[in-house]
Amino acid sequence: MTVVCLLLVAGSGAAVVLGGPLVVDRAVRAWSEAHQEPHAFAILDAVTRLFRWQWVCGATLVVSGAVAVVRRTTRPLARALLAMILLIAVTWTLKAAVARPGPTGVPPPAFDGAWPSGHTVTLVTATLVILRLLSTSRAVRPVGVAVALLPAAFVSAALVYCGHHWFTDVAVAFPLGFLIGSTALAVEQGAHRLRPLDREGRRHSRSARTSSGR
Repeated sequence: MTVVCLLLVAGSGAAVVLGGPLVVDRAVRAWSEAHQEPHAFAILDAVTRLFRWQWVCGATLVVSGAVAVVRRTTRPLARALLAMILLIAVTWTLKAAVARPGPTGVPPPAFDGAWPSGHTVTLVTATLVILRLLSTSRAVRPVGVAVALLPAAFVSAALVYCGHHWFTDVAVAFPLGFLIGSTALAVEQGAHRLRPLDREGRRHSRSARTSSGR
């Protein structure tokens, strides 16, 4: 899954850099312009403004903090914080490197760009982080992930419909968000394993090994 996501992100980035707006981008943009309706536009535009990355990041940290308090461990908060830091660093780096203008044709400001969509990457990453925090098993079922990502898909459609992003800007955010979330999880788990055990933990581990040897 990780390799597939990497290939999707790399392929999308290369296509955007070399070819600009793709055929699918122009086709979806033409359909959106032909079917825009004032009331629908106003509602969907309000939705895109509601799910700004700052607010989504803040809500993710609040939820992970609550889980940390309930479980009496800082790991959920550390995992979420790491994911948000990685999210911001990766998204801004890619935006600055690609510097893609949006559908309006206005050149992006410094350290910004339409590809990838920050709204969508943040929503996908936050959804996967919270889903993993609230899951009672190690593996989250694909059906559950698909259902949980429906809000991100809806906001993505609103961004494209309102002309804030090209289709490929939001499409690439799903594999990219998966990569960011899984990387944060792997780093946090690795750091947790490297933590030294306290004395009680060492004694318990030794006694457990001795008992199992008998």
